[in-house]
Amino acid sequence: MAINKIKKLNNNIKLSTELSHKISLTRIILICFAVYLVSRLMIAFEYSSINLMLHNTKSLVDNLYRWDAPIYAAIAKNGYPITTVPDADLWPWFPLWPIILRIFSLNLLIPLNYTALVLSQILFFCSMVFLWLYLDKLKFNFENILFTTLTLAISPANIYYCAGLSEPLFLFLSLATLYFLMSNKF
Repeated sequence: MAINKIKKLNNNIKLSTELSHKISLTRIILICFAVYLVSRLMIAFEYSSINLMLHNTKSLVDNLYRWDAPIYAAIAKNGYPITTVPDADLWPWFPLWPIILRIFSLNLLIPLNYTALVLSQILFFCSMVFLWLYLDKLKFNFENILFTTLTLAISPANIYYCAGLSEPLFLFLSLATLYFLMSNKF
């Protein structure tokens, strides 16, 4: 009797795993988009309520566009300072994010803060899709992939993916690299 239960459980696991690998890319994108929208609504509600309690004078955009984001914007706008003495404040900021900001702001026609926030959201969504595809390549079952994607979308560290920081770019490039390595698409 116990052996039959184990066989039945094993068949259910196989069926669940087979189903997860038969989901089309369109369905994966739709599922990720639904998870993304719910998580962004939760974060917007959370930050709006915190904004009302603590930062009466700041807008939601001002609250999200902080920390390193203005430094990256300054580099995108003015470049790195050219001096004989290296500027200790700007040398650790890698140039890829400022370059991308400059390009997508249409050479500063669009304000850098909006460009950074929108690009962060797009890159985070694409990262969720690549996470799903990567876990699918690793043969995770549907429930585990969905749980991992949900965890990424609602984790407390999400503030770094909402702000105009370089973290969504790093996450996107890392997950895309892992996925393409697993797909043997070098």
